[in-house]
Formats: sequence, C-alpha cells, structure tokens
Amino acid sequence: MKEAGIGGARFFHVHRRNKPYSSEGPIRFGTEEFYEHLVHAAAQADKNDIEFGIHNADGWTSSGGPWVTPEMSMKRITCSEQYVQVAPNNHNNKTLLPPQPGYYEQFYRDVAVIALPANKYNQSNAFSNAKVTASDPTLNAALLTDNDRDSTLTFNKNKANNYWVQVEVDEPTTLRSLHIETPNRHGIRKPSL
Repeated sequence: MKEAGIGGARFFHVHRRNKPYSSEGPIRFGTEEFYEHLVHAAAQADKNDIEFGIHNADGWTSSGGPWVTPEMSMKRITCSEQYVQVAPNNHNNKTLLPPQPGYYEQFYRDVAVIALPANKYNQSNAFSNAKVTASDPTLNAALLTDNDRDSTLTFNKNKANNYWVQVEVDEPTTLRSLHIETPNRHGIRKPSL
C-alpha cells in the first residue's frame, strides 16, 4: 500500500444478507485468529506510516448487523437514464419509464422519476457502450455492466499472478468515480462506474 501511495485504510466489517459469512476464506469474524490478524494489520500499517482505522460495529451503522433486513437498513439512491425525443405537439400520453438502476441485496424501490431538458452536459455517456474485458478470457466481463451491485467477477488463479479489467470507450473521457471491492486476494467484486 505504501509503495502505491495509499496513506490510509479502514477496516469495515459488513455482514451480507443471505450469505453464511461476510468474508470469504477460512478466518471468521470475532474469532481469536481474526483478532490476531486485525492486530497484525494495524501493526503493519503503523510500521509503514499508514493510517489504520476500525469501524465500530458490524454493519453500516453503529446499530447494524445481520438482524437488520435490507428494507429496514440505510438506503442508497441509485439512478438510471433514458433519453427520449418527443415531437412538438405530440400528446399521445405514453408512459415512459427508465430502466431499473443497480441495487444491492435484491432490494429496490422507485423513489422518483426526474425529467430534464436536453443540454450539452446530459446528452452523452461515454461508458454506456463501453467494451469490458478481463485478463481471464474465460470470464464474462460484461457481467460488470449488468447494474446488479451484488454481481461478482472472480478471477481464476494464474501462475503469473496477473489480473486486470479493461474498460474501452470510443474516445478519451473523464471517469468521475470507480468503486472496487476485493473479497479475497484472487477475486474482485463488481466495480461501479
């Protein structure tokens, strides 16, 4: 982490509903081995001058945990876009709904539909037709564009220990955010673009 210029890390345990454990691998949350690894991680961070923080509870809030169902938990607002063109004086009253956006834990509810007039800022999404490939040609990297935040892409271990995901767009463009979760050393959770 230090070599990559990362100055801090936060340990954040999140239990995922309908999964027997929130972490993949042999070490279980709350066991003696878990705490030994946690202390080791903090010591290594200190040794390398990396700030190491620990979240204070299981789940997204201090009162979170596996007993909190998605319906009762904190929510995330997601969105999708659909461009439509309506001819002037067209009053056919056709209902248009945008595609369902991504969601977590199989939980989704509509909140609002907002219509905006076309302008130079909302007329293009360079990533909507992006070509996504991975270092492992046997994987379906297009899975990363399915709008389901619970989708995962797990690499098969290779001798070179070389793993990558490539996103190709038609022309250079600005990527405003990227979210990557790694549940284990050899897998990558779906990034959200």
